[in-house]
Amino acid sequence: MVSRTREKLIEVARQLFAYKGVENTTMSDIATASDKGRRTIYTYFKSKREIYEATIESDSDRMVEQLRSVVDKADTAPGKLERFMRHRLDLFDMPTPRPRGVSFDALLNLDFNRIDKVRRMAITKEKELLKEILDKGVADGSFDAGQTRRFMPVLQFLLQGVDLSIAHNNFEHIDINPDTYKNEVIDFIINSLVTHKTTEK
Repeated sequence: MVSRTREKLIEVARQLFAYKGVENTTMSDIATASDKGRRTIYTYFKSKREIYEATIESDSDRMVEQLRSVVDKADTAPGKLERFMRHRLDLFDMPTPRPRGVSFDALLNLDFNRIDKVRRMAITKEKELLKEILDKGVADGSFDAGQTRRFMPVLQFLLQGVDLSIAHNNFEHIDINPDTYKNEVIDFIINSLVTHKTTEK
């Protein structure tokens, strides 16, 4: 019961932050929208900052859970990596669960900082999952150990570059086809790591 109330407050706050922006959302707004009194809210959260941080943590956990569920559908390390990369490249289109009728552009304009923090926290958590995949690949001989050691920091730069290109829609300026870049990036990464050129799709 306690956790359900807390989760409801987080979900209501998330939607208000999306509609109004963090700065324009008050604790009273959250109380009204959640049908809870201010006293109930302060039982779980000392301030708007605290509930703000809780929405970030919740959204980042959800992103990583989705990613793990996709990865777990593959048996081989190359297959897991392919699914990891494909889902990760799709995440910019769904940075946080958002209410029906709220466009991504509206979310971006209202709450870019929160979305950025969610993504940064998710990236930190994703590293653990990615390390599991890479360790599995090295252990079973699928991935080259030397290339794999170089992969993690390179991937972080690559993903940030992809995110920025999507955010600014500057694919034409850097001569990349937005319709095919995902396949090209994934194929390049997997081919740079595998020692046996058979990958699971």
